[in-house]
Amino acid sequence: MLIYLSFALLAMHWLPYAVLAAFAFGVFLPNMRKKDASLSRYPGFAAYRERSGLLLPRLIG
Repeated sequence: MLIYLSFALLAMHWLPYAVLAAFAFGVFLPNMRKKDASLSRYPGFAAYRERSGLLLPRLIG
């Protein structure tokens, strides 16, 4: 995702941002939710969910 964001920055046009946002909301986010649903059956998932966010770790407390 960050690589494609850098390509969008280099292009300096609004269209690459729109394509990246569509991919993020249409493909990436639903797959992240499916991954969490799949992992929820394991006993350590509750602790994992407390430590992490959807995309980035929770760094504070």
